[in-house]
Parts: sequence; C-alpha cells; structure tokens
Amino acid sequence: EIAVHILTQLEYGHYMGKYWKRRTLDVAKKLFAGFFLYEWNEHLFSTIITSCDMALIPIPLDDPLYAGKSANKLFLFWRLGVPTVVSATPAYQEAMRQCGLAMTCRTAQEWGDTLERFMDDESARREAGERGRVFAEKHHSDEAILGQWDRLFASLFEERPVSAG
Repeated sequence: EIAVHILTQLEYGHYMGKYWKRRTLDVAKKLFAGFFLYEWNEHLFSTIITSCDMALIPIPLDDPLYAGKSANKLFLFWRLGVPTVVSATPAYQEAMRQCGLAMTCRTAQEWGDTLERFMDDESARREAGERGRVFAEKHHSDEAILGQWDRLFASLFEERPVSAG
C-alpha cells in the first residue's frame, strides 16, 4: 500500500503567479484517492521527508520556466539521504549523471518503470539514498559551497606577475 505525502504550497499561481490562483488540495484530489497534504514549512521539512521511503520531483518538461530550474530541491532531498525520482530536466539529469544514479524520467512509462523498480527494492532505495547523501555532502553541503567561495576570493588576491608593457 502506498501513502502519498505532498509537501508544497497550499495555493499556487497559474500563469506566472499573477492571474489565477489554484488550490493544491483541488488538484491533489483529482490525482490521488488518498494523500497527506502539508504546507511547505522549513521547520518540518526534514521530519516529513525522512519519514518517507522515497521522494518524487515531477516537473512539466514542456514548460521551459520549470524545466530550466536548478537541482537545489534534489540536493535538499539527497542531503537527507532520501532516494529521489525526478523528471529529466537538464539540471536533474546532470546531477544524477555525476552521482551515478539513473532515476530521471521523461515519459509516463519511464515513471512507472522507475517507481516500480524502487518501490519493490528496499536495498536499491537505501543505496540510492546513501549515494545521493554522500554526493550532496561532498559537492553541495554548506562547507563545500563556502569552500568554493573561499577559493574564489583567494584567487582574486593572488599575486600575479606584472607583465612588461
């Protein structure tokens, strides 16, 4: 039996967020027979997500505004050690490639196959979550990002040879 937990905004703007508001509850009722809906909350995020076996990040690939977003949400899940199945956006595909995971989906068939594979295999979920966590800690932790900034600033102040002109 599958329990769907949705963690998102309870209302969202349609058409650039300006012209029409939609209620997440109304959309979720059309998609799922039963589900748990949580309003996005940075204090409860990790508690809710880590209680789940797997996370999904479906993105409409035909909408360049959404499909062009960064992989930050994926890195949040990975930092918590949660295996995550995602739409095949360029950013998610690159992150998965670098991490050595194959959990991106482009078609309904790929979504079905990928979800079935990971739902039925606890060890595969555990391995994917651990690989994601190690990758995110190495490349996208606060320390890693601050280290990148430190190296950038240090490079600005390095002594450079003066060219004769």
